[in-house]
Amino acid sequence: MTLWPRFWCCLGVCLIFILLVGCTTFGGEPEQIANWPKLRIVEHRVPAAEASAACQQYAPWWGTAHGCAIFYPTECHVWAPLGKFENEIVAIERDNCNGMARPYWRERLTELRDKINGINK
Repeated sequence: MTLWPRFWCCLGVCLIFILLVGCTTFGGEPEQIANWPKLRIVEHRVPAAEASAACQQYAPWWGTAHGCAIFYPTECHVWAPLGKFENEIVAIERDNCNGMARPYWRERLTELRDKINGINK
């Protein structure tokens, strides 16, 4: 028996795993973005389908958003699904609302800070 079917099967399983895990594997400690504006945080702890619907526009085309922070000039809305990882998702998104950015999100939050500060002048 040839090893090729087994190889392609293993490769497929690995790719599926990578797609399912997505950005949750990106590590790094959050760092404060300088001159971050003070935003009022509004939490939405809702059923998973509702959180996913609110956040889907921020998910990659191949994935699903399980939670997100949506920014407005004076507010930041945290969307998180009720359930097992609710508190962890809320904590990460609250960090984003407070300008605490992990390495993969730093550039985007810096751009967002500039837009918010420009609107709130």
